[in-house]
This record gives sequence, structure tokens and C-alpha cells, in this order.
Amino acid sequence: MTISILLLANEGLKYVGALGGLAYIVNLISLFVNRIRLKVRDVQDSSVNEVLAIRFEVENFGRAPTSIQSLVTFTGFLPRPRKGRGIMLKKYEFELKIENSDRSLPPYSPKTFQASRTIRDRELLTRAGFTFFRTYTFCFTRGRPRRVRIRSASGVRISYPRYLIERWLFRPFGGRLTPIDDRSKEVTEALSN
Repeated sequence: MTISILLLANEGLKYVGALGGLAYIVNLISLFVNRIRLKVRDVQDSSVNEVLAIRFEVENFGRAPTSIQSLVTFTGFLPRPRKGRGIMLKKYEFELKIENSDRSLPPYSPKTFQASRTIRDRELLTRAGFTFFRTYTFCFTRGRPRRVRIRSASGVRISYPRYLIERWLFRPFGGRLTPIDDRSKEVTEALSN
């Protein structure tokens, strides 16, 4: 009798353990489905009257609302000739402040923001406009930071591996390996003649 009670208790614990494992799997699936997914699109930058500004659109594809932090980090590299061979890339980094007071991001509705920074030094503002390999880092209250990488002033967006490879090749070869889609029509015509 006592042996059968022990066996029954043991079987009961197995079923409870199986249900606990099932609950764990259901919880993991729920966390995966409800994760915060954000997409940053249409990044357009400009520099006018001592102001470096960007406009961008953010959409929250998650089920929970979130909001964007008030600062966007800009990092860009300006090519400078190096003694001897190759090119040196001088790094510029700024923090741009988002002007909207309502930075909330409800689920499944795109929202446009503008971030800017006043730069008194005219030469520095001009140099920032000619930077290559720009990275804009957007941080959110929930979810991980998003980075948008842009090759140059033309605004062509590139992936992280391509960003690393092109930046690595830019130092020894300069702009000679820049893809044609990043050149203006005038530059393409001049090179073809």
C-alpha cells in the first residue's frame, strides 16, 4: 500500500514538472512575440544657419508602447590625407537633441521626429556635412538601441558588415572604391569621359 502511494506521488510530480516545463515554454514564446521591435526609417540630415539637424521616422512593431530618448548620437569620419600613402579618417561625434516633447511610440503607428544641435563654429559645421561613414544611434526606454549607418552625404544606407569593410578599404584606397550608386550624376559623367 505504501509503495503504491509513493509511486502515485512520484507520477504526480512528473506531471507537475511536465506542466511547469510547458508553462516555461509558453512564457518564452510570449516574451518572444511581445518583444519590442523598432524600425528607424527615412533619415535625412541637413546643416543650415549653424544648426545640424536630422529628420527621421520611427515605428514600434511591438505590442507594448515605448518612447525614444531625447538624445541622438551622430558619429562621422572626415577623410584627411596622410603623410605617405593612404587616408586618415578624423572622427567627429555630436549629440543631437530631439525637439518634440511627445516622444512616445505607440504600437504600429509611425511617428516623425526632428533632432538638432547648434554649432557655432562654421568650419566645424561644414566639415560635419562632408563626413563619411555616418552612424546615428537612437536609444529607447524599452528595447535595444538602433543604429543607422549611412555611407556619405548622399544618404545611402548600408549594413554593418558593409560599413566595416568599406571603412577598412577607404583608408588605403580612398574614394576610388566607393560604389557608383553613391556618386552624383556629375561625378559619374566626369569619370566616364
